[in-house]
Amino acid sequence: MTRNVYQMIIEYQEKGQSITELEVRNIMFQTIQALAYMHRHGYFHRDLKPENLLEMNGIVKIADFGLVR
Repeated sequence: MTRNVYQMIIEYQEKGQSITELEVRNIMFQTIQALAYMHRHGYFHRDLKPENLLEMNGIVKIADFGLVR
C-alpha cells in the first residue's frame, strides 16, 4: 500500500481539490465491510482513524491492529 487516507486527503488539499463524493463512498463502503468481517469473527479495532486506513488504486485496507480486542 502506497499511502494512507490521511496522506490522500493532504495530497488533494495541496492540489487545491477535494475528495469526490464517489471516493468517500468507496472508502467508507470498504471500511464498513472490513469492520463487519472483523466483528463477525469477534475482533474490534479500537483505533480506527484515517492514518490506519491504507489506500492504493482505490483499494482500502485496515492497518495497525495493536489495540485489537
